[in-house]
Amino acid sequence: MRQLYDMGELYIVPFFYILGVLSSSIAALLTNIINNQYYYLHPTHQMASRKLIVVQYGPYGNQFQKENQRFSMKIEGNEFIKEVIIRHGKCIDAIGFVAGGLTVTSGALINNESKIKLGRGEFITKISGTSGEYTYAGHDRVISTLKIYTNFNPKGYGPFGTGEDTKNVTAFSSPDELEGRFVGFFGNAPGFIYSLGIYAEKAGAD
Repeated sequence: MRQLYDMGELYIVPFFYILGVLSSSIAALLTNIINNQYYYLHPTHQMASRKLIVVQYGPYGNQFQKENQRFSMKIEGNEFIKEVIIRHGKCIDAIGFVAGGLTVTSGALINNESKIKLGRGEFITKISGTSGEYTYAGHDRVISTLKIYTNFNPKGYGPFGTGEDTKNVTAFSSPDELEGRFVGFFGNAPGFIYSLGIYAEKAGAD
């Protein structure tokens, strides 16, 4: 009777079988990462089992805020921002983003609209800009100009807004490194964007 496997087959056949399975699994994982189905590119997602804490940076700009004029927009879970929307003229009129098939914005929907389409694996890392007393806001302080920074564009998109008709201008910037991933904006928008801050999400203590 012929032996089913000789010693060469006994080791070689399983080896190539296992190699084929591993190759298929790695290829599937890479495909999912490219298609933004997995988010292990950012350190926060490597600690999904730990409780997540939202950290605020700002708000920058006008510090005299009214409760009914505040706005807050955040992504949750495995959502990711596909596009940032900024309306601007002489100052920043509105801000928002597209995520999870929804578009959320706050502020006045007037003047020019700019869209920052984020690439695969691209995420916001920082904001900066200026605020000043704007003539057409009754000389209230508003966000005059704004830049958005990402891991793919460390020099920043923008600036948006011209800063015209604005006095007593001051600059602002969030830290160069956030404690976690960017997850949203908050601030005050009684018409124009009076103040603006960002949310970051980090893993809490065990």
